[in-house]
Amino acid sequence: MTDLDIMTQLRQRLRTLTPGPVDDDFDTLLAGAWDQFEGAGEQGTTGAKLRGRMENVRWDPPVLTFEIERHGATVMGSTRGAVHRWTVNIESGLAECDERHSYRQLVDRASPLRVKPLVDEIAEVIGKGKGDERLKWSPDRRSVRVLVADFIDGWFKQTREGRRRRFRDALEGRLTQDGWQRVARKRDVYEKI
Repeated sequence: MTDLDIMTQLRQRLRTLTPGPVDDDFDTLLAGAWDQFEGAGEQGTTGAKLRGRMENVRWDPPVLTFEIERHGATVMGSTRGAVHRWTVNIESGLAECDERHSYRQLVDRASPLRVKPLVDEIAEVIGKGKGDERLKWSPDRRSVRVLVADFIDGWFKQTREGRRRRFRDALEGRLTQDGWQRVARKRDVYEKI
């Protein structure tokens, strides 16, 4: 069977469908003809990636639209899968991808960190000069390092860095009010004014 035969079969099959949502399973036929569409290779989409993954398929002659979930960003730690929306004109042979169409949350998001109660707690411990596993005091107890990386975490770099930044900003503001100042060029170290 030649590529032309596959494209002809695809067109004939689609012409038998009623316009609107498509429940018919023809992804193998579309996958076989995929490389013949101009723009079909956008976003690394191949015919093989269509099989069994097309969703919300709609036929509005001569245009076929469908969505396909992609997981490339998950390799980099994202919790979301991109949902691409493809528009394929069967007559003109043009396939276009809207890669920003939507996304699907694949893994539950981390619950937000409420920094204010944590800042209040750490500031109180510092104010009283108490020992705490989250702090490292200088021998004279006039300065203290807050071991932020030991207790503010997150599965993903962006989450972790955002939490730590919000905590540091709020803690510095609170400790300044309490008579402490950040030591220049020393991260997370404060001294009594």
